[in-house]
Amino acid sequence: MTYDFRPTIAEAEARIGPEVSDPSPLALGAVTRAWDAPKPRPVAKNWIRDFYSDLVTDFACTATGFDRDGRPCFTNSLPSGRAQFTNLEVGLYSDPGLHGTAPLQMLNGRRLLVPERLRRPTVVAQGGHTKLCTHSTPLVSTEHNGRLGYGRFAYRFALLNMQQGCWPAGWQLCLPHYRWPNCEQDTVEISFNQPDPASVLPYQTNWWGVAGTGGSKEGQFVDIERLLPNFRYDEPHTYWSEWTPKYMAFGIDEILTFSVPNRFFLVNPADLKDPNRVFMMLQIALGGAGGNTENGFYPMAPSAWVPGAPAMLVEHMAHYAMPL
Repeated sequence: MTYDFRPTIAEAEARIGPEVSDPSPLALGAVTRAWDAPKPRPVAKNWIRDFYSDLVTDFACTATGFDRDGRPCFTNSLPSGRAQFTNLEVGLYSDPGLHGTAPLQMLNGRRLLVPERLRRPTVVAQGGHTKLCTHSTPLVSTEHNGRLGYGRFAYRFALLNMQQGCWPAGWQLCLPHYRWPNCEQDTVEISFNQPDPASVLPYQTNWWGVAGTGGSKEGQFVDIERLLPNFRYDEPHTYWSEWTPKYMAFGIDEILTFSVPNRFFLVNPADLKDPNRVFMMLQIALGGAGGNTENGFYPMAPSAWVPGAPAMLVEHMAHYAMPL
């Protein structure tokens, strides 16, 4: 079967629910907008949870994305490789067996994603380019254990002791990677590039555009002071996005933060092999928009996590399918 990968631009206005129009979707080129009042947005009652992981129960994460029995599982690298070459990151998306790191640990029965400083900087080669990585970056990806369609993507975690240099994110991507920016859905990314983490705001973004170009995006810094009083990064929050044929919506906990028209579509929503279905990732990138890691405290790999060091304490990641 031949699929048409060309992007289609939605003509419908953005919506915040089946019956309620969003009166002010984020304008092209805008970077921030505060709602007049918080808008509750729980998961729709008829949306069915078709993927869930607490990263503990029946959890496996390998370099290949397959466990020792050959079954698909989580993987610990990006589809493009073990480093990012275009955004000034300094982290190696590491595997314990390959790199002698400890990116995935446990704390009080929960999965802990732990960034570290490498004992020896590692050179990564990709696509004719080389890069020197000074830190280990934790990542879990569902690239091999299931692609997902229209619905809500949810990541629930707490961020412990965030340092300058940390750039945690929960996001979705489709393959093949060379089609970027079609599509990248950044459910949340948070750049801890300020000395005071309290001054940092979550950022949520929808990307689209012609493959091989810089892409276009609609995104917004979340006004957490207004929408989520007493918000703390070290307490668990659910960061979510909804992908439907009509709109992309974003939120934190049960509060809608903004919505925009959808610009990337499934070819056949009922086809589990539709090439535009996406996979989910949780990570703590280092450097780049996260700032200078030299201004933060990162234990030397491999090490058991210690109080005061940065980490992401994960409760779960999940997908709620929209009825066809």
